Amino acid sequence: ERCSPEKISTIHHGIPIEEFSNPAPERISAFRKERGFGDRIVVGSVARFIEWKGYRLLCDVAARVLQTRPDVLFAWAGVGDQMSEMRRIVMEKGIGERVLFLGRVPEDEMPMFYGSIELFLHGAELEPFGLVIAEALMAGVPVVSTPTGAALDSISHGVNGWLGRYNDVESLAAGVLDFLAKGRKGVAAACHADAVSL
Repeated sequence: ERCSPEKISTIHHGIPIEEFSNPAPERISAFRKERGFGDRIVVGSVARFIEWKGYRLLCDVAARVLQTRPDVLFAWAGVGDQMSEMRRIVMEKGIGERVLFLGRVPEDEMPMFYGSIELFLHGAELEPFGLVIAEALMAGVPVVSTPTGAALDSISHGVNGWLGRYNDVESLAAGVLDFLAKGRKGVAAACHADAVSL
């Protein structure tokens, strides 16, 4: 359009920084108790249960990770037509007790969800942006994702997250295991800094 660069501004997605960065510890504790997390290490995901969000892939990734880290709990927030099918799949894989289906988590509880998890796992095949990726990073949570949407703009591979390959269980499982070993606290600052720039 031959527009002058001086006339162009980037308007970032409106994520309330303080709300996602500093949820009250007592609210996080209450959320963990209400949702059945206990004191377990949690890998979280947020997406509708529809085909292109990649839950079939996440079922396989969870099964692979649990072979090495049976102490981990997977918590999936969302609703959709595939939820009952995914419940059946995790039971068939023998990991039903290690995957929690949370249903819809209210918007005002999302900071507590992110505050409760050690890392965020995203397996979408196609994502226009993926606000949940930015939200997780804003909360200081490393993100393991397929190379889609905001993941490509925000994840520094191996620093604040991990870019796996589409439909590749091993590449995503490797990222999950890597960041579980590193621990959230060690990378939280890098995650938050990259989210603010989105």
